Amino acid sequence: MTAETYLVILIAGFSLMVILTLILGDIDLGFISVMELGNFITLFGLFGYLGTEHTDYGKTAVTVIAVILAALVAVILQVFIFKPLMRSENSITLRDNDLEGSEGRVITSIPEDGFGEILIERKTGNVFRSAKSQDGSPVDFDEIVQIIKIEQGCAVVKKQRK
Repeated sequence: MTAETYLVILIAGFSLMVILTLILGDIDLGFISVMELGNFITLFGLFGYLGTEHTDYGKTAVTVIAVILAALVAVILQVFIFKPLMRSENSITLRDNDLEGSEGRVITSIPEDGFGEILIERKTGNVFRSAKSQDGSPVDFDEIVQIIKIEQGCAVVKKQRK
């Protein structure tokens, strides 16, 4: 293959990866995803182009080396960069069960058998939740409460002992 052919493969692989990922997201094709396939094609084009332009190896040797390097670098990128980034993508997302056991402060009084609002101060920011008392008793403004559980987005709380 010529250098121009590898350049077209590089551009096509990158374009394919970007367009499909933007339009359809990262689709899993079974044993490989669109992102992985696009990375491999792009890297193959890159290494083939560089091998053709900057070495004296024959076409077959450049192609074989480009395939090996592209596969190696694509696996390294996937294992050490893309997978960890995907896992950490939602790491600061707060789930309801993360709040259970937390302390909060009442910012809207909770009437007897009614609902109020609490503020939970977290390192990642403040969280506001509607709240009701576990035993149905009223809870005054500015009291400290402990979240027992979350029911349908509402915190069930009990007063903290002083």
